[in-house]
Amino acid sequence: MRAFAVVLVSWLALTASPAKAEKLRFVVGGAVNLSWSLDSDPQPTLTGSGFWSIGISNVRWLDFNLNDSAGFQFYDASQEGGFDIFPSAALQELGLPFSFSPTGDVVWTGTLDAPHFSRGAWRFTDYFEPSLSYTLQVWNPRTEQEPALPPLNEIPEPGTWIMLVTGVFLQGTMLRWRSA
Repeated sequence: MRAFAVVLVSWLALTASPAKAEKLRFVVGGAVNLSWSLDSDPQPTLTGSGFWSIGISNVRWLDFNLNDSAGFQFYDASQEGGFDIFPSAALQELGLPFSFSPTGDVVWTGTLDAPHFSRGAWRFTDYFEPSLSYTLQVWNPRTEQEPALPPLNEIPEPGTWIMLVTGVFLQGTMLRWRSA
């Protein structure tokens, strides 16, 4: 009877334990290029008003072809979404700025204390330098294919339209002048 109770308690403990979070692959492209793997349900090292932080020790910095650490802060909708990337001091000495600040969509769900990463692909602009752009792709490489990036919805600036119309006008003028 005692052996049966031990087996029953062991079985209950195993079935009641939470499921292990899966490893997700993250790839950032654009103004900076890097990749890393992280659990889908990470444990934040710091939380604040509208953000949570985590340090990652094995980040692949593709621009420098090396592995190094980085700090990340992920923001909720009250802070305009997006995230910050803080390179290590060694990479800052190689010329990287103090931080990169992609802003846009929120890429996680849950609470600040218990976040859960969404899967997919997003486009971001830099919070401080809107001319810089980034992409973020998140997926489980064991069970999913790399997600396709969303299409660009960029509208040409007025200066681009002026150059286009001026160029067509000049070509038409040259063609008419040659035929005369």
